[in-house]
Amino acid sequence: MLLETAELLAKHQEIELTEEHWQHLSSISRATLARMLKSSRQVRRMRTIWPKKASYIKSQIPIKSYEWQEKRPGALEIDLVEHNGGSSLGHFAYTLSVVDVVTGYSRRRAVLGRGQVGVHKEIKRIVFEWPYAIWGIHTDNGSEFLSAHVLKYCEQNCFQFTRSRPYKKNDSPMSNRKTFNMYDA
Repeated sequence: MLLETAELLAKHQEIELTEEHWQHLSSISRATLARMLKSSRQVRRMRTIWPKKASYIKSQIPIKSYEWQEKRPGALEIDLVEHNGGSSLGHFAYTLSVVDVVTGYSRRRAVLGRGQVGVHKEIKRIVFEWPYAIWGIHTDNGSEFLSAHVLKYCEQNCFQFTRSRPYKKNDSPMSNRKTFNMYDA
């Protein structure tokens, strides 16, 4: 596997693969490689920076919904729509859906996977292109939203960042809105 990877990197001009390197990579044993890796780990002990714990992030984002009489545009509801072909196994595309709950204005972006960095990048892109000022962002409890990236972004831009109740899949920021039924009139 090492030789195949090195050849691929050399093909794309990421590394220079000499004949000597090729000979070493083609003949190295697993035991020798393990010894080399062990000694290199002992020499350069890097300090690992762990991301903030999910419980800490959740404690920073209040569970709240917008007022049912809300009239100020700029209150965004953000969600991911999964396009999995009937099976949630594997890696597939999502649609990041962003809707202003007051005006109904919406934008969507395609995202490959639910990674926090990719989702954050697309949220930033949509917000940057939004035609008017945003004051609030509401998401569900997905780890792609409840991340240090999105939390910091909302704090830096003075957005009110709220989330739905845990395990309430159909919660929305307008969950306490009264619905109008034309037959009740």
